[in-house]
Amino acid sequence: MADIPTLTTLTIPVSVSSIGNRAFACPNLSTVHYNARRAVVYNRNNYNNYDGYIFATAPVSNLTIGDSVECIPYNFLYGDTLLTSVTIPASVDTIGHQAFYGTGLTTLTIPVSVKAIGNRAFMCPYLTTLHYNARRIDPDYDNGTNNIFGGYIEDYYYEDYYYYYWIVPVANLTIGDSVEFVPYNFLYRDTLLTSVSLPASVRHIGGNAFCDTRLTSVTIPANMDTIGSNAFSMPTLASVHYNATNLQEAGSESYSPFSNGDGVPQTLTIGSNVRTLPEGVFGYMKISSVTLPDSLQSIGDHCFQNTRLTSVTIPDYVSGIGGWAFASYDVDGTSFSGAMRRVVIGSRVSSIGNYAFAGITNPDTIFVRATVPPTIVAHTFEAMPTNAAIILPCGTTQSYQNASYWNSFSRMGEDPSCYNLITVQANNATMGSVSGGGRYSTGNIATLSAMPRNNHAFVGWVDGSVDNPRLVLVSGDASYTANFAPSSGGIVHDTVTHTDTVVIDHHDTVFVGGTDTIYIYDTVYIHDTVFIHHRDTVNIVGYDDIRGISGQTEVLLYSNGGKIVVEGADGMPVRVYDSVGRLLSIRKENTGVVWFDVPASGTYLVRVGDYPARRIVVIR
Repeated sequence: MADIPTLTTLTIPVSVSSIGNRAFACPNLSTVHYNARRAVVYNRNNYNNYDGYIFATAPVSNLTIGDSVECIPYNFLYGDTLLTSVTIPASVDTIGHQAFYGTGLTTLTIPVSVKAIGNRAFMCPYLTTLHYNARRIDPDYDNGTNNIFGGYIEDYYYEDYYYYYWIVPVANLTIGDSVEFVPYNFLYRDTLLTSVSLPASVRHIGGNAFCDTRLTSVTIPANMDTIGSNAFSMPTLASVHYNATNLQEAGSESYSPFSNGDGVPQTLTIGSNVRTLPEGVFGYMKISSVTLPDSLQSIGDHCFQNTRLTSVTIPDYVSGIGGWAFASYDVDGTSFSGAMRRVVIGSRVSSIGNYAFAGITNPDTIFVRATVPPTIVAHTFEAMPTNAAIILPCGTTQSYQNASYWNSFSRMGEDPSCYNLITVQANNATMGSVSGGGRYSTGNIATLSAMPRNNHAFVGWVDGSVDNPRLVLVSGDASYTANFAPSSGGIVHDTVTHTDTVVIDHHDTVFVGGTDTIYIYDTVYIHDTVFIHHRDTVNIVGYDDIRGISGQTEVLLYSNGGKIVVEGADGMPVRVYDSVGRLLSIRKENTGVVWFDVPASGTYLVRVGDYPARRIVVIR
């Protein structure tokens, strides 16, 4: 065999299982055919994978790795700047620590078979093109601290200090269709990488995998299971297309995969089949809007924490919202507090976690579509004012008012769409006015009133009805117009005051608004209407169809301060009905005045004893 110093070509057979440190440190060794299946390096009477340098400073420029090789040892061709290319066969499953560190490789293909790659194994200053096909790298190999393709390199030495710079020169990256796992610190700080395509096979992306690269956009495939903290954190990242159907883990409370620090504004698109959003996945992103897909079922803790969202709609199939999911507060001197102004919570949300919407201090409206109040806790809406407008589904107000913590809000009301709009108008506003319009639930009764002005009369509704007041059973939106005309026949008064005396006939209408007793003479029938606006006592004198006897003490019916007052009904039961005939109250007093509180302005029927009921209109 040639002397070691003159050795230029070397073949290591398959059978070799161990090689001593610096065994082939040959100054002229340029060609190596390496076939050892799983050789380890022997050093100082011990096998130490971190210390061995088989070829030391040998100038190997031609390397062939045999098809039986399974493991490439640690420090294999460390620092060999003459090695510019290498083919790693499909048999290799392990590449040792610093195996090709500092070599002159420019292009590299990692085969599917590789399962473990050591720290800085390919930290090569000229490696610009990488074809990465390893299906799954063991995340625990080398304690999970790998920087496979990058690290610090000593730049110069000055005044007892070493000065270093970080290097990852890969500009062209291809990730194969069999890759399932992109390792931790994969191309961390690779400032030459501007684009990446993740194949559908990728299920895991390690922390910092593409951190501080120069990507501007990233698309996350549907089958992704985990994304590590800061995996895509970089100031240039402007858009994220997120399609992970059921991601289980992403970042953490404080470290989102997609935050970009002080970088550009960001947009987020979430795919139409996404079902779950895990903890912290979009936290700290600079997004001002997002559309959550109808497929979404759960939103994890801290999911959108400290974003710049001003509104959000929670889809109907979401059943749970995690704590701090949309919380905002001061971060690095930049306040996001109170940014959220509008929230729509879907119909199937059953629980909302602690501090989920913390920091919403000035909301426009919170829309809740769940008919069963979602479970919330004391700090779910931390800092939200209790007079914030909460819009609820139809018929749920009472259940929300009875629900823990929801009952602290004072302005909860049902969606306007729950009600039908009844519009009431006059054919001529100078001749009369109308009342009773508004929003009513289906099945309720609307009381419509037409009130003529001085020297004018109500002559009927446009649809032919002449009832006044008119009771309408609400079944949908509807419009009613009252016709007024100059009065003819009978006496129709606008507003009588003080001690005026009024004589009325059948169907006449009197408006009373004075401060003293008003006397209404002559015949008063059930179809006559007395409107009492401000005050006070109305005496109905003469033949009265309540008592039917002239000349005896009259029964007086009037409203006062929003109450119905009955005088002179001594010993007779007095009943008050609403406008559709439902009994509201019954009282009987031997002497004195009977007072009835009524729930609202409107028309009521008062019946004294067995005599016909009389309409009384109460306006508060």
